[in-house]
Amino acid sequence: MTMVGTVDIGSATISGCLVELSRSGLKVEQYETLPLPDEPAGRGQAIRSLLGRLNLAHARVTVNLDRPIFVRNLEFPFTDLKKIEPLIAYELDDQIPMDVEELIITHGHTVHKDRTEVLVLAAAREEVAAQLQAFAEAGIEIHRLVHPANRAVFFSAPEDPCTLVVDVGARVTHLAAVTGGRLRACRTWADGMESVVESLARYSSQEPDQVRDWLIQQGRLSAPGFNEEGFEQVIRTEVERAFEEWRRFLLAFQTRHHETVERLVLIGDGARLSGLATAAASFFGIPAQVGQVPGGMITDPKRAGVVAQATLGLSNEALNFRKGEFALGAKDSLVKKKALAVMLGLSLFFTMMAGSALVTLWRLDREERDLLELTGQLSSEILGKPVYDPKSIRKQIKQKTEKSRGTGSTALLPRMSAWVLLSQISEKMPGNAARPEEAPGQETPPGDKAATEPVPGDKAPEDKAPEDKAAEEKKSEEPSPGDKAAGEKKPEGDGNGEGKDTAPKDAPISPVRVDLSKIHIRSGKVSLGGTVTSAQEVDEIVRALRRIECFQEISPGAIKTVGAGEEERREFTIEITMDCF
Repeated sequence: MTMVGTVDIGSATISGCLVELSRSGLKVEQYETLPLPDEPAGRGQAIRSLLGRLNLAHARVTVNLDRPIFVRNLEFPFTDLKKIEPLIAYELDDQIPMDVEELIITHGHTVHKDRTEVLVLAAAREEVAAQLQAFAEAGIEIHRLVHPANRAVFFSAPEDPCTLVVDVGARVTHLAAVTGGRLRACRTWADGMESVVESLARYSSQEPDQVRDWLIQQGRLSAPGFNEEGFEQVIRTEVERAFEEWRRFLLAFQTRHHETVERLVLIGDGARLSGLATAAASFFGIPAQVGQVPGGMITDPKRAGVVAQATLGLSNEALNFRKGEFALGAKDSLVKKKALAVMLGLSLFFTMMAGSALVTLWRLDREERDLLELTGQLSSEILGKPVYDPKSIRKQIKQKTEKSRGTGSTALLPRMSAWVLLSQISEKMPGNAARPEEAPGQETPPGDKAATEPVPGDKAPEDKAPEDKAAEEKKSEEPSPGDKAAGEKKPEGDGNGEGKDTAPKDAPISPVRVDLSKIHIRSGKVSLGGTVTSAQEVDEIVRALRRIECFQEISPGAIKTVGAGEEERREFTIEITMDCF
């Protein structure tokens, strides 16, 4: 059992009912109708009065929109409904004198083999909001807000032929074409039975209220008679004028939708006029009847239309204006969606924070291990053993610093690398003296000619006697006086291998011809080895190396003679102590 209710806002009256729907059928529990004033304030009071008489607190309430509604029939050459939905607003943009953004749009569709027909209803957003607000202030929640023509589907079952349902009101007439239980087209005509009342009032010079009462109680639409004059002719003229408007709608519908109307149903206050259905059947040439509730429970066409609107609360065919921001429960759902979005956002935020913290912790742990390894390597180079505790490293460095201050040494940390030290040695070495044969094409300087020309009295090497050659070879094997002096103990000097007669440290250094064969750099020591032309060139090398500040003691080794004749050279070694590495 389901309770449904409705409020039907007409052009002259406001009606409502409460209906119980069950498996056995429907039962009208309450029905009320009140006159509807023209003033907005009076209309609001009438709505509150009607709702006060009806018990709609636990019913699904359907209300017709009592505001202007735009109706358009559109057709699309395809059947994909997903493509049709976004195109509706685009098509309405050129057909309705309002901005589409200011409209609430609802639609129904009929799909054919290769095309889709769409019935579009649009109403101003402000108008929909105003009506919903008026009922909310009266304590009623509207479940469905529909066009008055929607109730036509109640009077045409899916198996019935194409039906034209005409809701004749006092000042407004709603025409609806229904096929297979689906609303296909509708139109609102701003005219109704009041035009008949006004014509009779003018004809009889009576008050409209008196004519209206007579029309309801005794009025009749009869077949035309010979030379007939009077009320019957006035009524017939106005009704036939209405029939012409209905015909225009019928022909337009049949032409556009390729359907044939085979049945006519009349509902509303105007359908009470006696003889109206018979005249309509004769005029249109199709069966016509007054709308009734199935089972013959309600024969009054006005009440039948109100009950039909109440049943729309459970119908899927109702074109409902409660959509989008006005959908039932939209505010609650919006709050729920926002709350859900906030919760999801917070959970995602904290999850990302936890993940980021774990990644950062892992990176810090890895960097800590790398730094400890580097600390161990550096402490091994500086302190002689790997130390990983910062306090211990600081303490040991402080102790070494104080110790070095006590001894006057400033060598605590390495001043330079082996590569830099090698660059220093290369930079401070004496310039390389060029050999005469290394500069081809250049003339020997005049001063050097004496050294190259043979001395008179001397014999050329190939002219010398064998005994002379033997004497020279013996002489070359003996060390020269200078070489003997180099091999003997050096005189006592200043501790750096520099004798008393050594040239000043800043004196110019002569170029030498040196071939270095060994450079061994290790912690605190450097070893050099190579060959030079004479022993004096070793002294020049020693003087040059003393200009490197971190070199402390430079000790030349024994000088040996290697080679013979023109290939004769002096082989030397130099041992250096230092505090730069």
